[in-house]
Amino acid sequence: MWRAKLAIACAGELGVADTGALALAAACELVHQASVVHDDVQDQAPLRRGQMSVAARFGAPVAICVGDHLLMAAFRTLAEDPDGAALIRLFTSRVSDMAAGQAEGFSPTLWSKMTRARYVSLVEAKAGAMIALPVEAAAMLGGLGADDIRRAGRFACAIGVAYQITDDVADVAPDLARGELNGVLVHAVCCGDPVRGKSLRFALTRAAEKGMATEDEATLMAWLRPATEATMRWRDRLLAEAMKEMAGHPLRRILLNAATALAPSPQTPAMGSQHAA
Repeated sequence: MWRAKLAIACAGELGVADTGALALAAACELVHQASVVHDDVQDQAPLRRGQMSVAARFGAPVAICVGDHLLMAAFRTLAEDPDGAALIRLFTSRVSDMAAGQAEGFSPTLWSKMTRARYVSLVEAKAGAMIALPVEAAAMLGGLGADDIRRAGRFACAIGVAYQITDDVADVAPDLARGELNGVLVHAVCCGDPVRGKSLRFALTRAAEKGMATEDEATLMAWLRPATEATMRWRDRLLAEAMKEMAGHPLRRILLNAATALAPSPQTPAMGSQHAA
């Protein structure tokens, strides 16, 4: 429940009353739970946090209904807050961002037209929006100005991108086999050896279409290992650049702690797969 904890930490730092902070945290967690229930339907994932996913246990139709219910429960919680209208506008915007990013991951041109800029934009929508949301909402409840809300949201979004890249490092092999979006694969396609990059782009497109491992997966994996370190350096540069905007910000300490926890250094054990998150 780290999104909820992030909401509470930011709200506490800004002196938001406990009632408002807890309602915000609950709404953030409900939206996240709705997204993972729907995500497991899309990915046909059998497990979530070591147990059968809702879709695997009860079927996709039930899982879709459960996800919809959780999403509406979040908005009902927000509607009861005195600042509910403004919060609902923010939540609807970020949920739409997340849905657009998730949908883009199924694009038939995902790999044929992949660039590092497209990857960052897609992950900002898919993952960054749900980390920016509790931070922006807490900043709004805490009475911060528009510029401070924007700066906090941008840095939180960058933390989301860094978190996703960290997660991608652990998931290179399965993502390669299925042709799914992965920062290490993007870096290898766009910044590695042009001939091998072209071969990898073709292999990923084929895997995404067929939903199965590529014939040359073992060879590609051997080549991808060095790309991991370069990808982590790219992640750190993205995060450092975003951090520059946070000088003197009231939430700087909280967000730097979040960045350290969610995007650990190479010496720190990386987080597990996002299916555990």
